[in-house]
Formats: sequence, C-alpha cells, structure tokens
Amino acid sequence: MPPPPPGYEGMAKDIIMTTRLTRITKLLPFLALFATLSGLSGQDFPEADINPGTVTVDGLIDTVWDSVAEQALSVDIDQTSPEAPDFSGYWKGLWDSEHLYILMVTTDDVTVPWPGFSFWQFDMTEIFIDPDNSKGDSYDGMNDSQFIWPRNGEGQIPFTNPLGLTLPFEMEALVQGEGVVVLEVALPLADLGITPQAGTQVGLDIYMKDNDTGLASRNHQISWSPSDDEAFRNPSLLGTITLVSETGQSWYGYPVDSSGWADTGSWMRYVNVTFDPWIWVVDLATFVYIGDDSGWAYIPK
Repeated sequence: MPPPPPGYEGMAKDIIMTTRLTRITKLLPFLALFATLSGLSGQDFPEADINPGTVTVDGLIDTVWDSVAEQALSVDIDQTSPEAPDFSGYWKGLWDSEHLYILMVTTDDVTVPWPGFSFWQFDMTEIFIDPDNSKGDSYDGMNDSQFIWPRNGEGQIPFTNPLGLTLPFEMEALVQGEGVVVLEVALPLADLGITPQAGTQVGLDIYMKDNDTGLASRNHQISWSPSDDEAFRNPSLLGTITLVSETGQSWYGYPVDSSGWADTGSWMRYVNVTFDPWIWVVDLATFVYIGDDSGWAYIPK
C-alpha cells in the first residue's frame, strides 16, 4: 500500500477488518465499493477508457489506431486453450460525436464459410452492448443489443437487436488477410441512445468463435469479459467502457479536470484524485484510500 499524501497527519485503518474506525457512519455508503475492490463480491469485469478519434471504416488498420491500447480477448470460454496462430484476438475502440468505432482483429489459421445455420458454432465475431450500462440480468428489450458477423464475409447477421440496427456498408468493413481477419465497425451513438460525452459508460463484450472443420461444432470461443457464454442474454456480465476526453483523464468513469477534481454526483460528490489511490473526499474532509487489494480509510487524528 502506498504511503499517505505528503504533509497530512493521520492514521490508516483497514475498514474491512476492524471496527475501531472513527466517523464510521460517514463511511458506510462506501463499504460496498471497498468490498468489491478487495475481491469480496465476486468476479472482476474488465474496464477500458475509450479516447476520442474519428476513423475511416475500411477494414484497414490505419495510423489512427496506432496509439490505441489493445484489449485482448483473453477469456477462454470453452476451456480449449487456443493459441496463436491457430486462434486469438483483440479489439480497440475510439469515439466521436456520432460513432463508437470498434476494431476487431482475429488471428485464425483456417476460416470456413458459414452454412447459414447455427452461427454460434462457426467463425464469428460478435459485439454485445448495453448502451445505458444498466447491467440488468436479462436483455431489456429497449437497447441491449448483439451484433454478429461471419468472418468469411457473408455480412452482418440480424439477431438479438431490438432497435433493428443493421449497419450500412459504409459503417462496417471486413478484410481477410493470410491468417488474419480485420473487422472495423462504426456503431451509431444516437441510434443506440449513447450520449457522446466524456464520462459516459457503456456495457460491452466482444466474442470470437473458431471453427476449423466446417462441421457444426466450434473448436474455440474467446471473449473480453468473463461472461461464461451468457452475454447473449445477461448484460450484467459485460465489461464496461468509459468515453474519456482528449486528456484521457477519468476516475471510475467520472471526468477529472486539470486540477484533479471530479464530481461523482450522489456517490461521494466532489473528490480530488491527485494522489490516487488516496482520494480527498470534500464531504468527509479526509482522505480515503481506494486500492486494488483492500479498502482503507485515512482518518485525521
């Protein structure tokens, strides 16, 4: 655990393991958060900040993508231990005032045609999206959506998509190379009901399926979030992306200004994250430690 911010007198206490906290009543609303961060409330789901940028959707990995971090599909859903060059994948994202751009790159030594049935058993790339990040345990029938593309180029398959969105040709592009398939799409923010501003959070998962034989039995399936092959019906298992500003500064999805201040609304109101993971909470007039290994509070003497 890092030391407290310089020049501040006080003491640290573990809020999970001790009952000897002063001012404990003021910290009670945050106990659920601390439990989550200390691994006490179950599975961790991935998060990613999405920087602004505009993309020409052509299926080519243009230079605009060079500085964007790869998000590996590292979850082995079928527990079949795929390895490159047989099968692996990653995605990247950018956003502007109109679109959420997603680049999905699959390494696959064999790509077979989709025969028109049982798409879940063949070479597919899928996007699962919860536009308002409501994370219900079933699709809400309003905007929770699934987009599916066969990697042999047969075009998008309309499926679980209550908005009826099928991307026009200028908003999707699939390019097949030797052992690599690049799929680039532009999802329309307005149609999905996503507010194009820094701090907006969206539920997201990416799946890739692998079939090397042409038989109706896939060889592998990988994903970004550990959704256990349930993303098609349970948005609560999706990861979370946050649209961030040019500076890329955000804290738990809240925009951070140049002085380190963030307005977390009804959660903790105004906080300063300059010394993150030591967070100054204005309403508590104290530092709170929020780390990856345990929950701590910094209480003044």
